[in-house]
Amino acid sequence: MPTDRLNFHIDVLSHSVDSNSVTRLNTLLHNYQEVSSKRFFREGKDWFQSILFHQDFPSNSLEQLAPKLVSEVHELFDFDERLSGSDLANGVGPSDARRFTLHLRIVVEI
Repeated sequence: MPTDRLNFHIDVLSHSVDSNSVTRLNTLLHNYQEVSSKRFFREGKDWFQSILFHQDFPSNSLEQLAPKLVSEVHELFDFDERLSGSDLANGVGPSDARRFTLHLRIVVEI
């Protein structure tokens, strides 16, 4: 519903293997973000891109990743695509807001 809140715990890690075949995972980004389902419904791709932007995260990868993440979240929560933007803006749906926590871990190969 439009009043529901999505809480994202986001970790972006770089994965690298050095010349001695030692694997390393380094944290590029650790972030907590909360967004209303209404806003996520409207701005999901752009919202993810703004949150995940990092100098070590190739922009072309981000452009491909953001729509996939949006699609998976929509599928996970079974967003009702029949609700129009005006319905969401007017707050159609139950008034009891629920909170959902999602842990997102992205590993970037460097």
